Amino acid sequence: MNNISIDIGYSSSKILFAGQYYKVPTAISFANDTGIEFGENSTYEFEGEKYYVGEQASDESFVTTDFKFLMKFSPLIVFHIFKKLGIAGDISLNTGLALTDWAKREEFKERLQFLKVNDETVATNIKVVGPQGSGAYNAYILENSLQENHPDTCAVIDIGYRTINFLYFEKGIPSQTKMKGFPGHGVVSIMKPFGNYLETTYGMNFSEQEALKIFMNKQLMMGGVIQEDIPDVIDDLKNKFIQKLMNSVLVSEKKTLMLSEKVLLAGGGAYYIQDVPMPPNTVFNKDPKEFSNVYGYSLVQ
Repeated sequence: MNNISIDIGYSSSKILFAGQYYKVPTAISFANDTGIEFGENSTYEFEGEKYYVGEQASDESFVTTDFKFLMKFSPLIVFHIFKKLGIAGDISLNTGLALTDWAKREEFKERLQFLKVNDETVATNIKVVGPQGSGAYNAYILENSLQENHPDTCAVIDIGYRTINFLYFEKGIPSQTKMKGFPGHGVVSIMKPFGNYLETTYGMNFSEQEALKIFMNKQLMMGGVIQEDIPDVIDDLKNKFIQKLMNSVLVSEKKTLMLSEKVLLAGGGAYYIQDVPMPPNTVFNKDPKEFSNVYGYSLVQ
């Protein structure tokens, strides 16, 4: 049995397979026939159209904004991951969903049970094991050997690309009444002003994927010259993101956060605030933080 865990995010999909972590862009674009037979040309035929997936998707790849995108393209993304890693045969897949999409987990599970791409059908034994943030909590417990001594209370702030998931655990048991999703308030909230800055400064359009790549690399080269202002612009936007997170998005949860024994800051967005002074009850997953959810998913049998 091939056991694989995948955290399908709106920016990238994080993977744990055979003890190794992988990350591929959650990017898809139409594959156009240019008539040029040169270079890599890995296309997938899926539900009547041909697509590029991952790194090969063009800069004009579809913007991954909502659950409809995941429902439409998750089979193609997962199929691409299987092909990329050479996975075939009996496959056991653990995955999760954003908290705001959790009610749709059964239809999501059904969508991924049989992957039909390129006239090939791949069956998976799939488990949608928890909302994003629950994997990070499981990872934190194991990382700190707390399996027999869960914190009395633990709030989890999972900062993803598009959504912030807020979860709450009492002695390891999730509290449904205190869970909340904040769609649109993840790292993507930085991308719009950053994209506007790029377009205004350089007089050209930048796709979301292009802006994200520059943002993550913290570097832009134009005409062979490194643009020295870019790191400062990014740092300023990160600081504004932190202020908004603490003083606006999560202000409704302030009492819960202050009274929790532990507050776990998780997900790729946690990198932005790990160096900011925090109350003593604040903890983080071990690096690489963006893989904490997928690691936690892998622990569910």
